[in-house]
Amino acid sequence: MSTLWKNFISGISSWRDKNLKVFFRGVYFLLLATLQLVFTPVIIISGLFFKKYRRSIPARFFLIKNPRLKSDGIWFHSCSFGEAKSIQPIVEMFDRSLIRLTTTTETGFNQIKSYSEESRFLPFETFLPFWIRKQKVLVV
Repeated sequence: MSTLWKNFISGISSWRDKNLKVFFRGVYFLLLATLQLVFTPVIIISGLFFKKYRRSIPARFFLIKNPRLKSDGIWFHSCSFGEAKSIQPIVEMFDRSLIRLTTTTETGFNQIKSYSEESRFLPFETFLPFWIRKQKVLVV
């Protein structure tokens, strides 16, 4: 097989793979957005009736009082209180102006807000591509 033919086949495969990734990413986000719309009443009711979700649900699912993080920092994501507490010694090694923190739980947020002013709830996946700003490092 000639080099020209191999390059041609390789180009088609690369193009196909790239377009399939874009297609499936679009289907994934469309499915997530649809599910989020369908379950919006349940999400709102949970936020109204369960005290532990009153601040996190509006921030995570509707971006209420949850502005984007500043860019060019060191972003630490901790899912819960235990992880938020365990990253404290590491976070304290860096300049506070560089630290960006996210969490998904109320107790985790109460812990990380003392580490940095740049502390937020991590939004639901449908908002992430529009909410994230480029950071120097992401530590999960």
